[in-house]
Amino acid sequence: MLGVVGMGGCASVSELRIIQRTFTIEAPKELVWNGALHYFSVEKIPIFKVERDRGVIHARKTIRSSRIKDKYAECPKGYVQRNRRTTTIISLTESSKHMTKIRIDLQFQGEYTASTIYGVNLGTKFYDCVSTGAGEREIFEEIFDYVTSRPSFPRVAKVQDEQVNPITVELRQVSPRDF
Repeated sequence: MLGVVGMGGCASVSELRIIQRTFTIEAPKELVWNGALHYFSVEKIPIFKVERDRGVIHARKTIRSSRIKDKYAECPKGYVQRNRRTTTIISLTESSKHMTKIRIDLQFQGEYTASTIYGVNLGTKFYDCVSTGAGEREIFEEIFDYVTSRPSFPRVAKVQDEQVNPITVELRQVSPRDF
C-alpha cells in the first residue's frame, strides 16, 4: 500500500489541530474596531471590504513564498510554491456594553507552478493551506496591545479564554495529475 501511494505522488494525511479563532476583550467594540484597523494599517495589508454595521473587515495580501517552513500555514508539498495568498476576516460583536468578542479567520492559499524536467510550464494553480493558529494569536495580541495602550482607556482590559474547538485538517501533496 505504501509503495502505491509513493508511486502515485499524491498523499494526504488527516490530523487533529486545535486553533483558537475567537477571543474576548473587556473593552468597547469601537475601541477594538480601531485596533483592528490599526493592525491592517501597520502591517500594510490592503482592506478590500468593510462592513462597519456588521463589525466585519476583509483584507487580502499576497506575499512571495518559498518551500521553507512557514509558521503561519502548512501548504501542500510538491513543485514550486511561488506565492502565498492570505485572506484575513475579522468579525467583532459586542456581547455586553464593554465586552467585545473577536473572531479572526485566516485563509491561506499557496500558488504552485509545475514544469517538466525540460522547463516546459505545466501550469499554475492555488491550493488551500492549513492555518497553524500562530497568525490568529499574533493578530489578537496586536489588537489587544492597541486597546490597552490607549490613554483614554483605563488599563482594565483583559482577555477571557474561549472554548477552543478542535478541527480536523487534511494535508495533501500536489501531484502532476493536479495540473
